[in-house]
Amino acid sequence: MTEASALLTEAAEVWAKAQVVYESSSWEGNPQARALVEQISRLPECHEGLLALLSSPRQLVVAYALHTLELMNSPVLAELPDELLERRQQVTSLCGSFKMSMDLGGLARQIRKRARERDRTTRST
Repeated sequence: MTEASALLTEAAEVWAKAQVVYESSSWEGNPQARALVEQISRLPECHEGLLALLSSPRQLVVAYALHTLELMNSPVLAELPDELLERRQQVTSLCGSFKMSMDLGGLARQIRKRARERDRTTRST
């Protein structure tokens, strides 16, 4: 097993056990789920493995994979599959002291919209 695949396996296990999606930056490795997002986002060799995690039955694994791909500025996010955009499992995000719940498809649509806006901005400059 490569270092990248071992890291993705660890991340998927941590993300599956998480109660919320942490959106604020980690501090000294905490919360671990967010620290893994930041660590993996710096490893291009993890991109394909993250794409595979988008089909996980665990909604928090998918949500964290989406956030990691967003930090990587992955072009894939602009064209997410319909089946992901239609998933209805609830995801709770925590940003600082603010908590927000939405369905996974809604989160995916938000991230897709930001990716498309980023692509438009990049092309126009």
